[in-house]
Amino acid sequence: MDMDRETLRHLLLEYLKKDDRSQLTTIYNGVAETAFKEGYIEPPSGHTASQGYSEEMLPQDSRMQLQELTWELIIQGILTPGANSANPNLPFVRLTEYGRKCVDENDVLPHDYGTYLQQIKSFSSKTDAIFLLYLTESVQAFIKGLYNSSILNLGIASEQLTLLLITAYKNALATKSAKQKFDEAINKARHIAYQFDELYKRLEVVKGKMPIELGQDIAMIRFLENIVRQNRNDAGHPSGRSFEREEALALLVTFPHHYKTVVKLLKWLSSATI
Repeated sequence: MDMDRETLRHLLLEYLKKDDRSQLTTIYNGVAETAFKEGYIEPPSGHTASQGYSEEMLPQDSRMQLQELTWELIIQGILTPGANSANPNLPFVRLTEYGRKCVDENDVLPHDYGTYLQQIKSFSSKTDAIFLLYLTESVQAFIKGLYNSSILNLGIASEQLTLLLITAYKNALATKSAKQKFDEAINKARHIAYQFDELYKRLEVVKGKMPIELGQDIAMIRFLENIVRQNRNDAGHPSGRSFEREEALALLVTFPHHYKTVVKLLKWLSSATI
């Protein structure tokens, strides 16, 4: 199995769930053990578990990347140097209060960049390229501390989902006249909020034809879409508002659930006649 930088980031965050304060060498040894147990790297010939694991077993480039990733987590406020007042400096590190909150989350974190995007891609056999472009920008901006930019790009990604739903709904309409009426209604205003509301009214009418679970999720699609759009508007206009890390984190953590439901709706519309 390949072990690229994002895999190493994931393994490091996973290890920190088990050991929230330690020396760097202990953490790196733990990452090496996890990498071997999950099959990313082969142990040396004749090695047994009783002999333990060492970061020296990792490729040189992986060891260097682990050092860089540790500093990234410090910059992002997940780790801080020092274990306690008696050991306040490196090589000791510990999770911050924010870091503990992050690793305790059951959802995949945007800090775990590669795994987060891999999860998004797993929901659909063909992820829309425009949607993925802006979502990727959003996650990259988040881990660099650019929270207004993160929310702005998340909002654009959400708008692309609305456009995909509009197209899918139109294609599912049974007659040419129905398609024409829908086009006329949607095109009365170019504002994405208006277009989504027009779409939502029509989805409410046909939700009885949907699988029960999907019909129940329609309201949640509207709720989350409105939240993302409102925050996107605040971030994208000269309002003077500065978003906090926790606000961006909350939106990104909940967004995969929103996207998963949209994917289900798109799939249903692709085979429905309404």
